[in-house]
Amino acid sequence: MSVKMHNKASFSLLAAIAIAAPVTASAALVLTDPSIINLYKLNEQTSGSLTNGIPNSFLDSAPTGSPQNHDDLSANAPTWGNGVAYEQSAVAIGDGIGLGFNRANTEYTRFKGWMSTPQGSYSDGKSFSMMVRMKPGALIDNAVYDVIGTGSHGVTLVGNGTPGTASVNFRLRDQNNFWTLNGSGGSADLASTGGASTGANFIVNTDVWANVFLIYEANVNPALSRLTVAMDDGTFNAQTSIGAPAGFNTVAEGFDNPGNAWFVGSIGSPANNYNGLIESIVFWDRALTNSEASAIGLTNAEVPEPALGSLLLFAGATVMRRRSR
Repeated sequence: MSVKMHNKASFSLLAAIAIAAPVTASAALVLTDPSIINLYKLNEQTSGSLTNGIPNSFLDSAPTGSPQNHDDLSANAPTWGNGVAYEQSAVAIGDGIGLGFNRANTEYTRFKGWMSTPQGSYSDGKSFSMMVRMKPGALIDNAVYDVIGTGSHGVTLVGNGTPGTASVNFRLRDQNNFWTLNGSGGSADLASTGGASTGANFIVNTDVWANVFLIYEANVNPALSRLTVAMDDGTFNAQTSIGAPAGFNTVAEGFDNPGNAWFVGSIGSPANNYNGLIESIVFWDRALTNSEASAIGLTNAEVPEPALGSLLLFAGATVMRRRSR
């Protein structure tokens, strides 16, 4: 074979490998990430009501940790759905299946017992991240919509004065104190200690899909701990507060007391139920960076990796074709 032909064959082999090499989309939720300790894809059904009286009606399929599966006896269950409501610009959000919550019917569900068994490498007081992929329904000025959490610990939306919009509020608590932050950078807890947040203000909008992130980066020095609230609806924005408020215990802080249920569509009280859709819920046992959070995106699931055998066959066939010419 001539040098020219050899170079062509070599180039074809490298090109084939470059094209067929395992690639995960930059806008993708990597479902096999070992730092994911809870993963609720919410795709067990496509229609009908969630069977609240039967445990494991939706499943935690995280790659690490002990699954914390659905177990709820509430009468007012959310409804499974798919189709156009779970699309954006005719492209499916995630896997295009999820749960719809009707506030008027006080619908919610929950998973428990939360943190009653080890979750990957997470332990109380360590860094963690949470993402809820949601599309809020009608948002009314000053109304409160509890998305996920328990008691006073979790994520809420609050109508912010502009019709069809709401701020995202997150409250993290240790045993005795709170650290709150919202998408406008406000925090009553930090105001009394001179604390502040940095970043771009953001809101969520009615009938617009968004990934909402809560990211806590623990540090043995409370002054260096970070709390981030972020949202990606096609544009990624985040508010970050550095330095825990006075009295916040970064050692005792955690998701909440072991064994407690975490509610979805509520935080335990039926008065302020969420109104809208949720496609997935994810917890990581580390603090995501803003670039990692923004890379997840809304519409792309993980891109499958081609089998090694297929890769080699494809590359080999290309070389053989060059040799036969």
